[in-house]
Amino acid sequence: MKRFVAALLITAPVFAQEAPLFTTSTNSVLVDAAVTGDQRVIEGLGREDFVVLENGQPITIAGMAHDELPLDIVLVCRSVLVGPAAPPDPNGDNLPHYHMGAQAASVSQRLMNAAANAVLGSRPGDRVAVVTYGRDPHIELRFTSDRKAIANAIKRAGSADDADDNLVLTSEALAIEYAVRMIADVERDDPNARTNRRRVIIMISNVDGVGTRYADEPIIRRLWEQNIILSVIEDLPPTQAIKSVQRSSGGESQTILFRRYNPIRIAQATGGDRIVAMDPQHPGDLLTPIRQRYTLWFNQPSDVTPGESRTIKVDLSEAARRRFPGAVIQAREGYVTR
Repeated sequence: MKRFVAALLITAPVFAQEAPLFTTSTNSVLVDAAVTGDQRVIEGLGREDFVVLENGQPITIAGMAHDELPLDIVLVCRSVLVGPAAPPDPNGDNLPHYHMGAQAASVSQRLMNAAANAVLGSRPGDRVAVVTYGRDPHIELRFTSDRKAIANAIKRAGSADDADDNLVLTSEALAIEYAVRMIADVERDDPNARTNRRRVIIMISNVDGVGTRYADEPIIRRLWEQNIILSVIEDLPPTQAIKSVQRSSGGESQTILFRRYNPIRIAQATGGDRIVAMDPQHPGDLLTPIRQRYTLWFNQPSDVTPGESRTIKVDLSEAARRRFPGAVIQAREGYVTR
């Protein structure tokens, strides 16, 4: 932990770049798309290189930008990371009891180190907040660019002294809602926040433990409403299956594995990423791929009803696919009409 927290206090390089303002209307839909190949960002693409399907139908892309935007980041993590003392009943009728032991404490430190590492790429102009949860969610830190305050908040969140000795299984979903509302509240003071900043929730999740018993679709819809990316840091051995999923461009096998655990499914649906804290081969950088995304926008159909969920699929054109055959695109899979 100390190595990562100390690194947080290092002043990041200053990028003299003004956030662009998009020329959009009230019914414009913004889609941030990461395009990577061999784990590197593919640059130089134009509007003609993209294809967007809205509810399965091709739609005209009204505009595109490829500018690095400042970020609003909310770290969401448990105030106590626990492991099951016994497996749950096969019928799902009884929940297991949990304990905080040496192994769980080790998991906690690995994940919190990964959390600290994930925000090392924050720059002046980025803002970070921290939400913890155990029995109830708690706002550990409100949005700030103060790197010392961010480091201290992460240290508190990973401290066993401040750990909550109880965990409510649905509190993970409520903690995400806390984060969504904190990001949405920013627009009261900054009406352009949705277009001149990117918004991301980074969830620290041990998916083999607890906190995953909730429906993911309502959460996905909330994140679509606010155009928020959710990315996941988890603690699993770096198996070949995990590596193939996080580098996959889609397919049935990917969908089955993503749906097995809620946080990972939510990350996929919102265009987020997945980092395995134990994987030394993973670059561990969640922020650069988000910061360097292409922003596409289109006008939602005129005959839709407000509050309707619609699907989005972003892909490369045939010509662009020939140039970049192994390209992987991460973008949200839907939006809510306004």
